Amino acid sequence: MCRKLIEKVKFLEKIIGMLDYFSAQISYSRQPVPDIIKALACSERFGTLLFLQKCLEELNSGQTFQKAWCLAVTYYKKSMPIEDEDISRLLALGEYIGTTDSEEQNKTLVLYQKLFTQSYEKAKSESSSHSRMYTTLGVLSGLGLAVLIL
Repeated sequence: MCRKLIEKVKFLEKIIGMLDYFSAQISYSRQPVPDIIKALACSERFGTLLFLQKCLEELNSGQTFQKAWCLAVTYYKKSMPIEDEDISRLLALGEYIGTTDSEEQNKTLVLYQKLFTQSYEKAKSESSSHSRMYTTLGVLSGLGLAVLIL
């Protein structure tokens, strides 16, 4: 349970970082969305987000970004350590990227960053409380065992 929460926290950190990178690329370098996906999928930091690699494969096979994103997220949704609500957010995000001007895309990315940050903070809080609980349980078990031995 605790390990799953830690994986969830790390995954959400990467999603938030990915959105930040996406926003910067759209704002400042004005790269096309497929180029941004390629950079993300090939990067060391975000390469572990396997749906990005699948999205890139779909783009290379001729799919539109929206279709490629949807297929990729759907393909990997069972292996993602996040809630269904966050998966729905990822799917919805793909509908907006590349369909409006850069200003509107950035507004959308900022909104989704906030939503994923809320999920991240909730998961981090749960992870922290579970970690403390298991530590306390371990200490108490050790003390109980010591009393039994004596």
